[in-house]
Amino acid sequence: PESLCELTKLKVFDVVQNYLNLSTMSESLIHLLRRHCPFYSEQKTAEEIIPKLYLGSMWVAKDKLELKRLGISHIVVVALKMPTYFPDLYTYLSLEINDVEEEDISQY
Repeated sequence: PESLCELTKLKVFDVVQNYLNLSTMSESLIHLLRRHCPFYSEQKTAEEIIPKLYLGSMWVAKDKLELKRLGISHIVVVALKMPTYFPDLYTYLSLEINDVEEEDISQY
């Protein structure tokens, strides 16, 4: 992983990300990049808020290996127009909420 991160410092993965769609990259490669290169994604993994309740980014929601590692069974998507990536594997609740401070979330 150290040499992998050294490559990213040279912007190699910027090129990969620009020229390849994330869905065409192998799940293992995406998982490896997220776990070992902090600047590849905003959040490498979900944070455990209370036992068995995690908060994570859309990057985690796309990472089947990370979801499996964490033992995730249900996913709440709180975003505008974000797809459910693995509907056959997980139970989803989608709430279309804009991620801005002014958003009124009291109805949820």
